[in-house]
Amino acid sequence: MPKATPSSGCITATLSPKTFAQLQAILAKQLYFEANRGGVMFSTAEEVLTRLLDDKFSSEVFFKAQAATYLADYRPQRLALIDLGQYRSLNFGDDALKNQLNYVFYASHPFLYRGSVLLFLNDGHDLTQFDDLARQFHLRVVVSDVLDRLYHLPRYYRAADEVMQYLRTHTAGSWVARVEQFHDLMLLRRLQGRTDLIHPQIRALFDYDHQYHTQYCRTLYAYCISRHSVKQTCAQLFTHRNTVLYRLRKMKEEFDLPLDDPSQALALLLSAVLVLLWDHQDRLFVRDFQLAPLPAAGARQS
Repeated sequence: MPKATPSSGCITATLSPKTFAQLQAILAKQLYFEANRGGVMFSTAEEVLTRLLDDKFSSEVFFKAQAATYLADYRPQRLALIDLGQYRSLNFGDDALKNQLNYVFYASHPFLYRGSVLLFLNDGHDLTQFDDLARQFHLRVVVSDVLDRLYHLPRYYRAADEVMQYLRTHTAGSWVARVEQFHDLMLLRRLQGRTDLIHPQIRALFDYDHQYHTQYCRTLYAYCISRHSVKQTCAQLFTHRNTVLYRLRKMKEEFDLPLDDPSQALALLLSAVLVLLWDHQDRLFVRDFQLAPLPAAGARQS
């Protein structure tokens, strides 16, 4: 039996990482069975996953001790988050939607969590079938990135929920979206309030666009992400070459923008992004998803 050293004051200081991990696993299982004897029994995989989503496990070892009973061979690839806001049934426990989800996505184990439905997807599931289900049941669906391991489920849930909350307030109708389509936008939105990062000349360019209904900020953004290729900028904007060249020349000469200075490239790009977000042009930063406008306040929905 290893002895505690004077400097450490504890036995773990002399254990190898492998031995310590084994000891931790044994203690976690013991704690699990003690909890069961005390009446704290988590009798279903759904309850274990709910506790995981609620961050109730202090470590992955403790999670695995419970998961070994119900989820030992469970290796889902993605998480799907389904908003029921437009779905009128009040009894998800045994209704047409749950039955259809179980039929279309076999062994996906759909269950309610915080008012939404969660289900798990694997390689054998055809994600395009969500399109028909969304239309049939008036659903809004967000599919997560690929899970690296089940213990990290809360991280993937939060990312999917962030996209869900955004889309609920920015687009209408029923839809199916993937978190990966919104990576750039969700990242940029965290900087949206940093007006101090905006290049002074681009503030002036933004004001000019609004006063004269021009497209200089949009042109600058396209020019930056096209690596200063005029041809690609024209293609992105569906604009004639002479028009783009005129705008670039005006940005350099009248607004004193350092378009040819590599050290200013990132500052100009970031500033252009922030003012475009100010201008509610979020669609520029979303991949392969059409943001449908919400109906005007007071308007009747069909």
